[in-house]
Amino acid sequence: MANDTQGLIQIIGGGVNGATTLEVFSGGTFQLDKGATFIAGVFSSTGVTGITVNPTTTAAFRVYSDDAGVALTPSGSVPDLRTGIFRYLVTADQSAVHARVWGLQGLAKVYNCLFSEEQIGGINGRFEVVQASATTTLGGYGISSGVCGIFATAGTTTIGATHIAAGVSAISDIKGTCTQTGKAVAFYVGKYDTTNWSDATARTTWGYGLYMPAGVAGAGIQIGTSLSSTEQTGHHITSGTTRAISIWADDNNVALTEDTQGINCRYAIFHAQAAGYAAAVLRGQLRIVNSNLQPNEGKGWYGVSGVIETSGTPTTGDGTHWTVLGALNGSISAAGSTVASNAVLTGLHITGKCPSSQSGEMLGILFEASAQGFEHTFGFAGIGATDGNGLEVKAADTALAHHDYTIAVWINGVGTRYIDVGRIS
Repeated sequence: MANDTQGLIQIIGGGVNGATTLEVFSGGTFQLDKGATFIAGVFSSTGVTGITVNPTTTAAFRVYSDDAGVALTPSGSVPDLRTGIFRYLVTADQSAVHARVWGLQGLAKVYNCLFSEEQIGGINGRFEVVQASATTTLGGYGISSGVCGIFATAGTTTIGATHIAAGVSAISDIKGTCTQTGKAVAFYVGKYDTTNWSDATARTTWGYGLYMPAGVAGAGIQIGTSLSSTEQTGHHITSGTTRAISIWADDNNVALTEDTQGINCRYAIFHAQAAGYAAAVLRGQLRIVNSNLQPNEGKGWYGVSGVIETSGTPTTGDGTHWTVLGALNGSISAAGSTVASNAVLTGLHITGKCPSSQSGEMLGILFEASAQGFEHTFGFAGIGATDGNGLEVKAADTALAHHDYTIAVWINGVGTRYIDVGRIS
């Protein structure tokens, strides 16, 4: 037994082998020399040979730290203050080996049993704010988080073409048979389940599921490896995985008091951009590479598809106010602007480069009725002010090196009246 108030280790109990308490007094240090190993419990992949953790003993290892009740006033560089430090230093060339290196690894393992607890994970990071009175303000330009992942470099660093550097990574190591009737996701944003978990206290939802301020990334979100015209480098669309992105939104069955959108995307142009470049808020491109498109009656192949679908027996409008239910909407808000003599301001612009050989039709606009529905009341309707032309079809520029449309507007017997231009009051 050693007992020294100057910082030596004190073992209380039946000696080293039968010790029940290991203490380091205030100001002391517990140090393992190089080559030593600190082990608690006995390792086993499947057996119960470790330190028992249960509702009575809820942690195998505890470290408590605090600020001693005084303000943290560092001088010079801002220090990193932490309860623990785990560092793995790499100093030799490791480019010819396969290794997984971690500064700290957390592992929770479920072996040969059923598991349906509330939460389980390899690492749990939690940032907690408790205010007994008044209000705690998280201010300044700081970032508060349960887990913070930082990728840092110094000097000259090259990230190779096949390497990934990330602040946070989620890697699938799913092997064997894994039936995913639930959701297996790389990143999950949720709220405490007050219905099915042990605490029914109401929680507030996140302000944003994902937030990315301006100027922090070259591409805000990228799905797929690269843009290629010949190789399969995008997100693979299959019969089982039919979408690269799925966004499902609804009104939560409550009244709406403002304009709403399933997706809202704005691209603002502040600079006087040079001529010869196109800009689009949203671009849809369907590229056909050495593949014959088979007939798909009633379907289609589209760069952009807009669908209006109703179920039950809803009524559009109230019979008094003008109501539009449209699969596509083109809106112009350009009050105070000037449209030069060689410019066009249009709600819908359709341009195309015709194939060099065709026996079918190349159409600017096609109105087609579904076999399951009524015909269109109008194939084309121009509604509003009578100034200018209600419908104008112009020939293609002869300087363009492609064919003209065979038909600019084709209405194939699908309307009560084919073209109606005028006012509807």
